Amino acid sequence: MTSFILKLIACLSMLIDHTGYLFFPDNIILRYIGRISFPIFAFQISEGFIHTKNNKRYLLRLFLLAIISQYPFSLIFQSEKLHLNTIFTLFLGLLSITIYNKNKTLGMVSAIIFTILASIIHFDYGRIGILLIVSYYIFRNKKLYLSPSY
Repeated sequence: MTSFILKLIACLSMLIDHTGYLFFPDNIILRYIGRISFPIFAFQISEGFIHTKNNKRYLLRLFLLAIISQYPFSLIFQSEKLHLNTIFTLFLGLLSITIYNKNKTLGMVSAIIFTILASIIHFDYGRIGILLIVSYYIFRNKKLYLSPSY
């Protein structure tokens, strides 16, 4: 399966999830279908890190997308407190594996700090999302370890 097909599946399941949230809030099945999207996006982030030619630009583009998409996210998923969208979680996951790639110990420490930050500030998918991205990267060639980490 190509990464393009995976992205289509992730986008379609996310669209189904958001449609269910907005128009059919009592239909939990649509929300469950949408839960397929984040693990795919997390996998694509770790794969994108491996294949990108310029990681700084990859980080910058993801951060800018997170900022731009925060306002629509806040309008749709209203919350009393600060709640950051999924793309911020993807950004912190990418930042974690970027640091991990340079220094494994510092990378693990940063991942732990980012998971705490994500829990305090209320990132969408929070600490689990960041840890999933990091585990996809660390265990990318160790399928036996990847399944239990998921």
